[in-house]
Amino acid sequence: MAHGLCMFAAWGVCIPLAVMAARFMKAYPGGLWLKVHQALVALGLVLMAVGLVLALVADAGEIGLHASLGIVAIVLGGALFFASEAAPYHPRKGSRRGRCRRLICISPLPPLDDNL
Repeated sequence: MAHGLCMFAAWGVCIPLAVMAARFMKAYPGGLWLKVHQALVALGLVLMAVGLVLALVADAGEIGLHASLGIVAIVLGGALFFASEAAPYHPRKGSRRGRCRRLICISPLPPLDDNL
């Protein structure tokens, strides 16, 4: 139960809110959108890690299909975080943009930013 709540909070709340902050908060001064986005992504990653530990403890190391898919999702989610840190910084645009995140990101949604 705790594993499911952690994963829901991470993937169903924090990460979607981080995406919305990056998309809709750019009009706020002082780079507030980036601070909110980064905080929500960091919280999502912490919740994912806690959920992973809870799942491993509950299943006693048994790896089935659900666990395998969960590990893949966590690896890809973590890769997005590290790719965003590797993206070049553009002082004129005030944000990080790079090709790495486009290659790693697997999403059914089209890009929300026209500048990508």
